[in-house]
Amino acid sequence: MKKTMIILLVIAGLMLGALAGAFVGVTVQSKIGKAIMQAEISAKDNEINARDKELNALNDKLTEAGKNVDSLVKIVNAKSAEIDKKDKTIRELQKQATETLFSNNPAAQEFNSVIRKQIKQGDFSGFEYLAKTLPPEFIRDFIMQNLGLARDDLPKDDADLIEYVTSIFRLVNGSQPNPGPKPLIEDISFALRVNSDNSPISPATAFKASDNRIYACFQNQGALKGRARVVTRWTSKAANEVIGLETKTIDPNAPHNFIWRERREGWPAGEYTVELFDTKTLALIGQDAFTILPEEKKEAPKEDKPDKSKESENPK
Repeated sequence: MKKTMIILLVIAGLMLGALAGAFVGVTVQSKIGKAIMQAEISAKDNEINARDKELNALNDKLTEAGKNVDSLVKIVNAKSAEIDKKDKTIRELQKQATETLFSNNPAAQEFNSVIRKQIKQGDFSGFEYLAKTLPPEFIRDFIMQNLGLARDDLPKDDADLIEYVTSIFRLVNGSQPNPGPKPLIEDISFALRVNSDNSPISPATAFKASDNRIYACFQNQGALKGRARVVTRWTSKAANEVIGLETKTIDPNAPHNFIWRERREGWPAGEYTVELFDTKTLALIGQDAFTILPEEKKEAPKEDKPDKSKESENPK
């Protein structure tokens, strides 16, 4: 019995020792694992902090660079504004000088008169000389303001600008334009009203003098396809006079387009031509004509003449 008890006690002691050892082992292992995890977390924190410092440093550099860029942009904008202001001042001075030259200088006025006579005779040599004398930027501004052309339409080369301006004065003078692409657009319809798609309503070729506004309609095809602007010229054949030269904006995506001209005082009788020109080359790309009919003369009312036979019957 005693031996049995001793044996049981020994076994119990061994079991308790094993359990205590296992518990101690687990506790130690847990502490070691926790220490390792804390070390890894600390290392990650240090790595994150280092990266945060790098990012903050980069952000500071970018902020400084941004400030430098902003400063440079402000400097560039200020310089651009200063240059624009100087250019504007120069153009204004050129304009004033040119206007003063032609308004106050008798010799210049006579020269201008000679040039006008030459142009009427089809001689543009004097004007070409004048165009070479004036500043190119003044000429470009003058054309854009008076003819409605865009800067992109004008030649970039100053030498080509002289020929371009000469062509404009040929058009103003009613001279033959530069040859254009073939075939020309000849299907220009004339009407007093247009539809919502820009096509003519009741097109005709003859109108009354009292028909103040006349539309010239054309399809966007051939030489006119894809254009946003055209130079237009209206000419009275009877008077041999250009009555209108201007640039018209048209819709390049529309199937039809139109231009129009109005004479509130009425149209003198005769034939009129309408021509369309390329804005960059001033070459003829379309033309047609219409007629203004002469007004019918109204007969004056007949005056009632006294009956002499009845007067003779009356006693004096």
